[in-house]
Amino acid sequence: MKIKRLKIQGFKSFADPVVFDLPLGISAVVGPNGCGKSNIVDAVRWVLGEQNARHLRGRLMEDVIFSGSETRKPMGMAEVVLTFSNDGGAAPPRFASFGEIEVKRRLYRSGESEYYINKVRARLRDIVDLFTDTGIGTRAYSIIEQGQVGWLINARAEERRVIFEEAAGINRFKGKRDAALRRLEATKANLTRIGDITGEVKRRLGSLKRQARKAERCKALRDELREVELRLAGRSYRELAGRIDEGRRRLSLLADEEAALAARMSAAEAAGEELSGGRDEAEAAFAETRNRLAAIDGEIDGCERENERVAMLVSGLERDERRLGEEIAALEAEREAAGGQVEEIASAVADREASIARSREELAARERSLAEARERLDEERSLLSAEKAAHLKILSELSELKHSMKASMREEDDLRLREARAAREISETSAALEERRARLGELRSGLDGLVEKARSLGAELEKSSAELKALEDERAAVEEELGALTGELSHKASRLRALEEMEARYEGLKDGVKAVMRLGRDGERGGRSRLSSGVRCLLADVIEPSPGFERAVEAVLGDRLQYVLVDDMEGAVEAVEYLKERSAGRGSFVPLKEAGSPVMAGVGDPAIGLDGTVDASVLIDEVRVKDGCEGFVRALLGNVVVVDDMAAAAELWRGNGAVRTIVTREGEVVDPCGVVTGGRGGGAEGGILRQKMEIKRLRDDVARLEGRLRPLRQRREGLSAAVAETRKVVEGLRETLHSTEIGRVEVEGRVKRLAEEVERLSTRCGALASERSGAEEKLKEVAAAKAALSARREELEERRGAVEARMAELSSREAELAAECERCRASVTEARVAIASAREQLGALKERLAEKKRLIDELGGRMELKAAEVESGLRERREAQSRAAGLKRRIEKLLSEREGVRRREIEQGEVIAGLVRRQKELEEELKGLRSELSRVREEAGRLSVELKETELRREALSERMADRYGCDLAAYTAGAAAGEGDIDVEALEGRRDELRARLDSLGEVNMAALEEFAELDERHKFLVSQQEDLTRSMEAIRKAIARINRTSRERFRRTFDEVNATFKKTFPRLFNGGRAELRLSDESNILESGIEIAAQPPGKRLQNMTLLSGGEKALTATALIFSIFLIKPSPFCLLDEVDAPLDDANIDRFNAFLKEMSARSQFLLITHNKRTMELADRLYGITMEEPGVSKAVSVEF
Repeated sequence: MKIKRLKIQGFKSFADPVVFDLPLGISAVVGPNGCGKSNIVDAVRWVLGEQNARHLRGRLMEDVIFSGSETRKPMGMAEVVLTFSNDGGAAPPRFASFGEIEVKRRLYRSGESEYYINKVRARLRDIVDLFTDTGIGTRAYSIIEQGQVGWLINARAEERRVIFEEAAGINRFKGKRDAALRRLEATKANLTRIGDITGEVKRRLGSLKRQARKAERCKALRDELREVELRLAGRSYRELAGRIDEGRRRLSLLADEEAALAARMSAAEAAGEELSGGRDEAEAAFAETRNRLAAIDGEIDGCERENERVAMLVSGLERDERRLGEEIAALEAEREAAGGQVEEIASAVADREASIARSREELAARERSLAEARERLDEERSLLSAEKAAHLKILSELSELKHSMKASMREEDDLRLREARAAREISETSAALEERRARLGELRSGLDGLVEKARSLGAELEKSSAELKALEDERAAVEEELGALTGELSHKASRLRALEEMEARYEGLKDGVKAVMRLGRDGERGGRSRLSSGVRCLLADVIEPSPGFERAVEAVLGDRLQYVLVDDMEGAVEAVEYLKERSAGRGSFVPLKEAGSPVMAGVGDPAIGLDGTVDASVLIDEVRVKDGCEGFVRALLGNVVVVDDMAAAAELWRGNGAVRTIVTREGEVVDPCGVVTGGRGGGAEGGILRQKMEIKRLRDDVARLEGRLRPLRQRREGLSAAVAETRKVVEGLRETLHSTEIGRVEVEGRVKRLAEEVERLSTRCGALASERSGAEEKLKEVAAAKAALSARREELEERRGAVEARMAELSSREAELAAECERCRASVTEARVAIASAREQLGALKERLAEKKRLIDELGGRMELKAAEVESGLRERREAQSRAAGLKRRIEKLLSEREGVRRREIEQGEVIAGLVRRQKELEEELKGLRSELSRVREEAGRLSVELKETELRREALSERMADRYGCDLAAYTAGAAAGEGDIDVEALEGRRDELRARLDSLGEVNMAALEEFAELDERHKFLVSQQEDLTRSMEAIRKAIARINRTSRERFRRTFDEVNATFKKTFPRLFNGGRAELRLSDESNILESGIEIAAQPPGKRLQNMTLLSGGEKALTATALIFSIFLIKPSPFCLLDEVDAPLDDANIDRFNAFLKEMSARSQFLLITHNKRTMELADRLYGITMEEPGVSKAVSVEF
């Protein structure tokens, strides 16, 4: 792979495109310091993939782009194209079939970088793979820059090893070994982690085995306890059912009495509604009358203000009329004065025009004299110019004859040479043309096949890409939806956990309530006391308001939401004693068996008195209560009405609020006494009920979101698998198409070049034939022309003598006529100056005359405008006076209408007062009926609470049995009643206590231990199998690393020995004596060992390399590089001023060795040495004609 062409554009100082065609052998680049020679080496290193800007003598990679000069702007892009010839097929297998390989790199100021191989977009990895193990690369020994020769000698032994690894071709093995070591470390970490997990699982297995045996004993005791407790609960259930039937009979009687009172109240309220409707109609008519009275007053005020404005307008118009008359008189006087000035200026203009006419006649006479003198002078000059032209023409023709004669002689010699060369080239070109045409036909046939294959692959790739894009779009949509749902689930689950933790810690409760609830919770787990087993829950736990009513319920109940529900009065007393003993605070306790209705003033049906004028509802209807607590909660909330806002609450309380509590949805409360409670704290408020409702809502949301996430995750996994499979297909097609395109581009390039070559050769053959026949004809013409030229030259010499005599006579006469013309010209100039002055004065007078006339016209126009304004003012004043009279008549009519409206207003007020008195009488009657109805409802409420408490106790008993044992107590009691007689309650209670004690003695029991034990045992077996797989994988990786190390050691050792043997021979040749060798710094560790250089120039002892002179160091490094090239030749080598430290004798030896090496590799030298320049097959000169911009000039030898 030799460099065929290097193209640079926009790279460093090469602003314009520069192309270097590099032949085989040696090419040299020369030029003064700072002209940009080393930028060529940087360009080659950069296009090969260099990523470190410092290695390109820059700070940032953007520094390689042309940065501008004094006359040029900076460029936005740098591009380098390197074309390799692959005639020997030395390229990697993927490109072995191509005759040329073109590598291109492009960099933009935005930082975007592009790579191309054969004009097809590629990656940096593709560039590196292309040159692997070829000796070509950014760090290879094929590029030796300024200073790198010294580095090779002064570098540490380990650093010097790099070029030997490249020569040995073990870089790719090092990459594989590093990857294997990383995999080995990862496997070790996985094995350690699995070992830790296996140990932990093994420890847990023993504990779970013991727990499983304990769970079996616990299950037998619980089954017996269940049967005993169900028999006792059935007996209590039957007793409670009898008490409930009696309570319902008494409530039925009170309901009949309440219905009679409600009917009487409805009649009274209907009469009140009728009165209220009449009052509303009277008040509406009264309001309409008052509105009409206000409208009349407003219209009277408007008319009076309009009348005043019209009076002011008439006064202003009279003043304007007087002012305009005065201005018209002044303008008339000014116009008369301007007319007198116009006559004076017109007289002066006539005098000045007569003076100018006389001056013009005098000027015309003088100009005629000047024209006659110029005419005679022009005639003489014309004759003289004609003679000079004739003389010049003769001299010119004589000179042309001499040159023509010489040219004819040279042309005759050239034509004879061209005729012979054309005949020879016609023969050679015809043979080459036939050979190119045959090759072109073969290539075009192959190109058609590649084009068809690329078209087929492109269509298949487009179809697969469309399928891939559709799958990726669908997966992206699923991912987006999944991300949104996951975020929402995470947020809500986090909020739910926080609220549940707050609920478990009883945050926000009183200290006494917290203490009792914790005792109940801990006691239920450990069964330590009667008190702990009797604590049920908080009142807030059994209430569930409808959405939007949480604030209302919290506002009404307040701290009562923290009431602790216990089984009976003994439990309540015991709880109080517990708090007193431990000073744990205060609390309120509700004994569910004995608790009755709270003492409340005027408790009754809250719906009574809600006549529909206010949007209100009964709060208890918006609350759901757990079984067993309905009576107590109804006693607390049964007399509460909820409205939308405080305005509705105030209106309802004024109507009949003394018998109920009124609350708004926002939590403002109006009690029966009219005390208003409300407001809001500065922070975020959240009561117990709202917190519990939020927990319930969040649990539902979390369950719903998890249900939606499961199918989405399954869909995503399916789409990911489909995308991976489709992408694999697309990548395969793209790779195949890429290879095909590369082949097509290569063949197209070869076809194009061959076609151009055929066209060029055909044209060349025709041109050569024409050239040969033309040369023969031209020889004949040249011979005849030479004879004619000799005769013409003799004739011209005779004519030149006669012309020179006539020129002398005409020059004397010309001088006399020129003096006469100058005198006439001065006289004409003086007359013209006088006329110009008079014209300027005349122009000024005419300007003044025109200005005065314009002034007179302007004054006349202004007078007409003023007169029009006077007439317009008179019309406007008459209209305003007429409008003022109409306004006075309108005001008188409105005052008369106002009196009638005022009398109607007084009459309507008296009617409204009578209706108000009748309404008050009906309200007193309704108040008595409401009092009686409240008494009946209070009695019914008390009985309802007692009945509800009994039902709650029965339902609580059923719920407790259902929660504890999953048994329907009603069905169990109905089935067991027939088969059971009297049971021994004391014996059953004794057996129950004994079973509970035995269960308590077992302590905490994990009932899921059996299932967990089976799962954990299965997991232990799986982890052991994984551990064995990882151990086998580690052994395989170690074997692979050992195999890579063995191959690397063998190849490195073999290459080192070969280079060392060659170095021992090369060093004496370059130094003309002496000896040198290479040594490994650590023979036992070849893979990491450094490389030492031992050198002894002729006549010196073996010494430290740093003590060598600059020339000796350069020659030693050159000997080492040439030794490597002899063992592993690189296709090309770039040497940047490597010969700078060498003297003339060493230069000759260096050049001789370089000439020998050029048979194997291609060399590009940058040098200042003349002897090295003489060695080059092609010489490139780098110059900076334009400051800051490098240009190239080539010379081929």
